[in-house]
Amino acid sequence: MRGERGIVELSTFEQVLSLLDGGDFLNRLKSEQRGILDAVRHHREEYGGEPKGSLTLKVQYVMSRDGTLGIKGEISAKQPAAPGARGVAWLSEGGRITTAHPGQMAMELREAAPPSDQSGARAYTVDADGVVHDIPQQRDVK
Repeated sequence: MRGERGIVELSTFEQVLSLLDGGDFLNRLKSEQRGILDAVRHHREEYGGEPKGSLTLKVQYVMSRDGTLGIKGEISAKQPAAPGARGVAWLSEGGRITTAHPGQMAMELREAAPPSDQSGARAYTVDADGVVHDIPQQRDVK
């Protein structure tokens, strides 16, 4: 837009921001915004909730004695933080961290003996994948 004496005047805020660092500042501002929006969307998909981000733009104008207008821009961006890591433990009577609940009785595991009677009971094991395997019964040879 042409103003007094045919001088081109900037008519939008984006045009003013494009003066800073030869347009690099405006590109950085747009990039920060895209990054925040991507991070907010990703955070919601990964963790749920209502993630928040912010973009703060500070523009400072300084008029010198000779009439030159100095413009300085600063960008501050904040993306949503990932939730903190969590775990569960207890304190032992001695004040040490333990994974064992102090009020729960400790149980010893032992090998089960194969059935010794002839009742026809089936002996089997179950592996880590949940597959049942028969244990062959030993027959007493007389």
